[in-house]
Amino acid sequence: MRIERQTHCKFCGEPAPASYLALPDACVEVVRCGLCRMPFVSQTYDDQSARELYERVLDETTGYETFEPARSPRFRYLLDCVLPEAQVEGLRVLDVGAGGGGFLGMARGLGAEVTGIEFSSAARAHAVTTYGIELSALPVTDPAWDGRRFDVITVWDLLEHLADPRSFLRRIAELLVPGGRVAITTPAREGALHRVSMSLARLTGGRLSMLARHRYNLLHLQIFRRNDLRALLEDAGLTVRTLELISDFSYPGSWYLRTARIPDSLKRVLAPAADLYLQRIPPRNKIVAVARRG
Repeated sequence: MRIERQTHCKFCGEPAPASYLALPDACVEVVRCGLCRMPFVSQTYDDQSARELYERVLDETTGYETFEPARSPRFRYLLDCVLPEAQVEGLRVLDVGAGGGGFLGMARGLGAEVTGIEFSSAARAHAVTTYGIELSALPVTDPAWDGRRFDVITVWDLLEHLADPRSFLRRIAELLVPGGRVAITTPAREGALHRVSMSLARLTGGRLSMLARHRYNLLHLQIFRRNDLRALLEDAGLTVRTLELISDFSYPGSWYLRTARIPDSLKRVLAPAADLYLQRIPPRNKIVAVARRG
């Protein structure tokens, strides 16, 4: 797998971003642009390397069979964010980073014509066996997508993974029909959870970095503020309709303990409390954005 270091800010082009936080346990360094102040992981990779990384990491750790059934209410909520006043039936929906196919399975059940893109072979296999949906492994940049157009494109928890989110969103805009919508969720670089996780890591020189490692790692290359995301969407020629902070956790609280440097016996003791915390007092940890073409 080919990994290179960023020498310029990927958002504004300013050279020589400065070191911001080293996370050796996550094998990354976070840098911050001196001009636009955007922090991001200094390492970057191309589409082929991204596929290799997802095959190696996600196929072993995600566990769609265990957690995806519990995510159905989340998928319904996200669909309502995109189309609060419209019928789903007959719409052409593309889900980029479709995971195990749960969102597409729900959308197809409501009458949508569904298409999905997913790099992970284990996730694609799960989508076939569970929902009967064949997902593509071709990135949206592939010429095979040039003639396709969609009414709705969803990008759930993907933008933080991309080496070039600006070019990605421009491509998404090309694939939308006039009046079509893109919907995005991505972790937020605002709110208490992000501030606490980064402060702990920076004040302790990376020793208390369990939370920060969930924010920045080889899979999470950047975390956005709402204004950052608005600027990228508008740069792609899209009109922002919704942009707000929400509480949206993909997995139970106990799932996030899996990388903690504590004995497994203590993880089992803490697991119920972690689950209860996210159920009762969940922090607003993500941005949900909906934008329209034309």
